[in-house]
Amino acid sequence: MSTGARFQFIRIDSNDQVRMASWIHHISRLTGAPASAAADSADPVFIWQLSAGNHRVLARSAAGFASVDATRRGIQSLLAARDTLVPRMVRLEASRGYGWVLLGEGAPVATCARWYAMERDRRESLRSAREAIELLAADPHHAGDALVAAGGDRE
Repeated sequence: MSTGARFQFIRIDSNDQVRMASWIHHISRLTGAPASAAADSADPVFIWQLSAGNHRVLARSAAGFASVDATRRGIQSLLAARDTLVPRMVRLEASRGYGWVLLGEGAPVATCARWYAMERDRRESLRSAREAIELLAADPHHAGDALVAAGGDRE
């Protein structure tokens, strides 16, 4: 399922309030804590997303980064800590949505990309994300060879 998985960098411009609010809302609901951008409010925020070979998004960063380099370091930290990451299952009572968060040293480092209608879909999503992380850790070329999407150039 995770063959061809890769990390991509996503740039969210500060003036793109809809996209920024959507990302912050998703992270806040998953982690139970307010999410904030790592950069000054006038600067863009970078996040990573883990995509499968079929372009389905498997996971996203739980934090925003001030630069592509900082995002790349976040990916490297995730890969290095992969064996110690602890999943936390999340359920939205109002909508009955199911999600997950991966915790590293107690802090959220990765989240599901979306909410799932069924618990088994959440489990499969987490399994696919962890499998892709493991495969990318074994092949660092793919982990570091990500493209900057949504308004950025390859760096």
